[in-house]
Amino acid sequence: MTAQIFSQALVGVDSLRPGLPPSVFQAGIDVAIDQSYELKPSWRSQLYGKGKSLQWDAMNRIDWSETLDPENPLCYADVFLPVYGTKNWAKLSKQDQAQVRQHYQAYTVSQFLHGEQAAMLAAGRLIEVLPELSAKNFAAQQAADEARHAEVFSHLLHNKIGIFYDFDDGISSLIRWGLSDRRWDFVVLTTQVLLEGLALGMLQQLRDFSKSPLIQNIASYVMADEARHVAFGLQELEQFYPQLTAVELRERAEFAQEGLQALRRRFNPNVAWRNLRMEVPLEMSDSPPISLEQTISRLTRRLDTMLIKLGLVDGEGSAAASERLAHWHSADESLNQNNPGALKPAVS
Repeated sequence: MTAQIFSQALVGVDSLRPGLPPSVFQAGIDVAIDQSYELKPSWRSQLYGKGKSLQWDAMNRIDWSETLDPENPLCYADVFLPVYGTKNWAKLSKQDQAQVRQHYQAYTVSQFLHGEQAAMLAAGRLIEVLPELSAKNFAAQQAADEARHAEVFSHLLHNKIGIFYDFDDGISSLIRWGLSDRRWDFVVLTTQVLLEGLALGMLQQLRDFSKSPLIQNIASYVMADEARHVAFGLQELEQFYPQLTAVELRERAEFAQEGLQALRRRFNPNVAWRNLRMEVPLEMSDSPPISLEQTISRLTRRLDTMLIKLGLVDGEGSAAASERLAHWHSADESLNQNNPGALKPAVS
């Protein structure tokens, strides 16, 4: 890869593209109407009440005046790049490294944006299909939260970064699988457990390791909302799954594992490497301070914990999840060694 290659136009990536046609898929559902209109005190009403008191305006609450470094808009250390510490990375010039850093971060924020719109659609589905009014109220509130998050990441891309990436194939497939299913619990498992569980890990990393007050604030505010959504989804599924047969539960477990693999693949974004004319193997060729696998393990450790709690991981899957959790602890130790004082207490 050379500077001459970088001077070529990266078609469809190096500018934001208004007017793209919407992606459409079929999702037949049965709509539920709660005619009792009873709003008894419950964990659902408590989460809904907490959310009402914590609403915020994306344009007014966040100070957008900060100017971000165009070559490192998330103000991240290079250790968080999947290619950092490899032979491929060492061969790059400073200019080329800046391009890789910029595009990988733009790709990351773009996937946040796509995920927020997907979660907004999912919340709309839940308003229709959840049986109890208190649950519908929470889903309606979540839809408003996700609209605000989409506004935040869209503003960040349009006004601070200026580079846009389409949906990652793995995430797009997961959303289509989950939201096309008629069963409401698949919608919850897809968005409030898998997508938002991963988002919590990534947002925590942004909050804890970005040097930018703007990025830290964005991550903190969005995390607070996403934590409520994940708590709601987990409790709904914990109450529902014991009613399922072993066959039905196995179907959910297989879906969750396929979804987890799709999410893990997003950390080695081939679309970004192709656009940069860069060949990067899934296996890192050196032993960087934090390997790709350690980084993935750290960010997906919530998902492993939640899937174990829901009974969707057992046997070999449980052993693999435990091994990934061990990788996360190893990654934290490496981060402390390479970024003294940078690691803040984790949010559980």
